[in-house]
Amino acid sequence: MAFHFQFDLESGMVTVIARGSTDFAGNQRAIVALMEHPEFQAVSCVLCDFRQFEYVPTAEDCLTFGRLLASTDSYRGRRLAYVVASAAHLHAARTVAIVGNAWGMEIEVFQSPEAARRWLLAGRAPWASN
Repeated sequence: MAFHFQFDLESGMVTVIARGSTDFAGNQRAIVALMEHPEFQAVSCVLCDFRQFEYVPTAEDCLTFGRLLASTDSYRGRRLAYVVASAAHLHAARTVAIVGNAWGMEIEVFQSPEAARRWLLAGRAPWASN
């Protein structure tokens, strides 16, 4: 599988590490798998590290992913940060962010995992203590 989940319940964050290749359906399955993971309800933010990801979604895929994230109650209310390395992934992640944010999400795109973590955790108490 191209996706690996690392939960840090102390900070209230899950890191999604995407490596290798997948397709639209595989990416969609990962979104659902994370949402259904038993520890997902204990986190308030999601860091998606896509720096080693080969799959670049089409514009239509990005619109669908943004709508899916925003329309799923499990993702609403959680900050989501994408960390990308390539221009193609930067464009794709920004498209998802624009769509998701238009529907009430908090999604940002970064090139540094440290900057993404700072943004995700800034002024936020761990989900379990809210």
